[in-house]
Amino acid sequence: MLKRVTWKLDGVLSVKLRDNLYTLAQMRENSLMQFFDIRSSDGQWHDLDLSAVEPLFCIYVAEARMKPILDAVVKESLVKPNLRAIPRRMLSSRPLVDSKYKSTVNLVELDDSYQILNAKLLKSNLVPSTDSADLQRYELAGMWGSPEQLATRLIRYFDSGVDWNDTKSYIFGDDLRPPSLKSS
Repeated sequence: MLKRVTWKLDGVLSVKLRDNLYTLAQMRENSLMQFFDIRSSDGQWHDLDLSAVEPLFCIYVAEARMKPILDAVVKESLVKPNLRAIPRRMLSSRPLVDSKYKSTVNLVELDDSYQILNAKLLKSNLVPSTDSADLQRYELAGMWGSPEQLATRLIRYFDSGVDWNDTKSYIFGDDLRPPSLKSS
């Protein structure tokens, strides 16, 4: 575990999910951290280029709170950072009272500073009956502060192939289901 997390743009981190399961994350702009579809049983990384590895998701994180799962900073000589564009489309939610769903959810595009406050509205009031593809595809723009919840999501993906943010189930209940298992 890292003693201190210092944000370094495009810095790569080894993430320990359990004793025999590690993955990689990259620090992007404005507290966005991107996670990748790559695993290691020992947390040792060599001769990798993250631009050639499929990204899983990119989310806002409270990096200091993630220390329990951040194992090490990985040198660029061992793993080259992902050079692809940072995903800009995200789901923005606001709590609702006395409604079928717990929040209203909009599809937005982040501005050049990667902030949600000035994001451009692309589609408003998404609902599972007509917008399930967008609701499953895009990430919620809320800040992740729980290393346990993040680890649970990543472990579920590496164990079952299902990448799912449980907050979407909280918002939409049984009307929005996790995507199917990835094809092998």
